[in-house]
Amino acid sequence: MHFTAHIRNFFLALWASLLLFSACATTIPSDVLTGVDHTISFQKLGENPEAFMGKTLVLGGEVLITENQPGKTRLIVLQHELDGDLKPLDNDQSKGRFIVIAPEFLDPAIYAKGRRITIVGTVAGKETRQLNGIPYVYPVIEKRYLYLWPVEKIVDSEPRVYFGIGIGIGSYGF
Repeated sequence: MHFTAHIRNFFLALWASLLLFSACATTIPSDVLTGVDHTISFQKLGENPEAFMGKTLVLGGEVLITENQPGKTRLIVLQHELDGDLKPLDNDQSKGRFIVIAPEFLDPAIYAKGRRITIVGTVAGKETRQLNGIPYVYPVIEKRYLYLWPVEKIVDSEPRVYFGIGIGIGSYGF
């Protein structure tokens, strides 16, 4: 009986360790993050993209436009700061826009406007495009790793059961 208690405690400790370590794991594999230069801010990159040519960065944001071309896809992304899991924050703050070049077809129905991504890639220069009639300089990042964050479902917190006395007409949103 004493021996089985030790086995049970061992498996409980193993289970707790697995839960703890899985909670600490990020979605972006650690080997992809080797060589990333964390000292370069997006603001510095936006001011002079060519100064950082060849540097590997991790950036994130919200897809604005997906353009497919022969042999590659170009994503225009609205930059957002990243949280501790390297997920773009869901807020209205941004330091600008950037372009991601992926060497494959990315379906615009999946990489649609509003989807959040995290990109690990190499600075490949800049591209100037018109943005509402004004020339805008976009840093260009060549994809090394791209993570498309799942769409978060909004949970309706209103009760689905209603009690009452009387007569009424209305819609309960079912």
